[in-house]
Amino acid sequence: MIEENKRSRGRPKTLNIEHILDVSMKAYWEEGIETISLNEICKRAHVSKPGIYREFKNDDGLIKAVLLHYQKQVLQQIHQIFRSNKPFEEVLNKYILILTIESPNLNGCLFLRSRDSNYPLGEESKKQIDLIQKEFVSSFTQWIEEAKQKNEFPQNISTELAVNYIDAQVSIAMTKIFNGTKVSDVKDMLTLAFSVFKK
Repeated sequence: MIEENKRSRGRPKTLNIEHILDVSMKAYWEEGIETISLNEICKRAHVSKPGIYREFKNDDGLIKAVLLHYQKQVLQQIHQIFRSNKPFEEVLNKYILILTIESPNLNGCLFLRSRDSNYPLGEESKKQIDLIQKEFVSSFTQWIEEAKQKNEFPQNISTELAVNYIDAQVSIAMTKIFNGTKVSDVKDMLTLAFSVFKK
């Protein structure tokens, strides 16, 4: 019996990975990766630092996993809008609406803030951000090209320029939301910025 108890105490606990990712994503999204320490994540998720290291190896591994979690939980829904085959202006308005949904907790876009932050991300996190960026470029490109084929998008604006313009405007908008600008004002800014695409 004593020997069995010793074995039980020495056995590593099974971590609830989904819970850790949910807690971490919420913390990073609300407050920024640069302000949340690994110790704080452990405290909020009620897990030990050795447990985090066992599963994710280090901070970089956890951030990469959170970005992948965010990609699956949040960003995939946005990509589906671009692939919906709806009229260009309808999709654009829906995209603006999603970007500017009022929420007391979620500030802007975790991906864009992580990408544009001065926080020194690790190599694995950077690779994940690059993959997410490539997916967005692909979705934007396909969406615009299809709109051009349906004569719903100005032919004199190159697709590459349009993709870069959308990326820049959304990045600015998300930064403003995170810094406290009223969401309704950001929505008006995006609507004005994207009006250049209307025929």
